[in-house]
Amino acid sequence: MMKRLTAGSMTTPEYGEWRKQWRQEIQGERNKADRWERKAQETQ
Repeated sequence: MMKRLTAGSMTTPEYGEWRKQWRQEIQGERNKADRWERKAQETQ
């Protein structure tokens, strides 16, 4: 049986895992950008 995407199925464990991973990736990118910012400011 194929799972239909409804509002209720958005609370599945898979969705939670995916969201956690996605958030971590965004956090990592943000940290990288922050480091670049600081480096750029230090060299000015």
